[in-house]
Amino acid sequence: MQVGETVVILGAGTIGLVTMLSCKARGAGRIIVADLIDEKLNKAKELGADYVINSGREDALEQIGKITDGEGADKVFETAGSPHTIAQTPFAVKRGGTIVLVGLAAVASGAIDIKVIVTHEFDLEHIEDAYNEAVRNKTDLIKAVIKIK
Repeated sequence: MQVGETVVILGAGTIGLVTMLSCKARGAGRIIVADLIDEKLNKAKELGADYVINSGREDALEQIGKITDGEGADKVFETAGSPHTIAQTPFAVKRGGTIVLVGLAAVASGAIDIKVIVTHEFDLEHIEDAYNEAVRNKTDLIKAVIKIK
């Protein structure tokens, strides 16, 4: 990544937020994050996204076009793993830009601190509560951690 590049991140879950933090650390100029859930977008904004797009209410590609003056982004990171967002990537990137379908290598190696996106913590004896919260609370729960003492 070159300093100052415009970046689009499709998906504001754990992988998307970690990707955003990585891009920010590498000097991205503008960071645009799209997702369906406002709470995840609010977290992205809190962590440094310049623009957030609720793609359930707005046409993400149209908004990306407006933000980039019709050029598209230098880099597009697809982090949601959705066939829909994967199909959007060539329309969000500028001519000669780069599309990345993100994996977990940077997190697994410890190169990125994911602690900043943990929103819920549970003790091991409350593992059932953690599971139920993860299943039911799709809006507020970004990343839950079960602590083993």
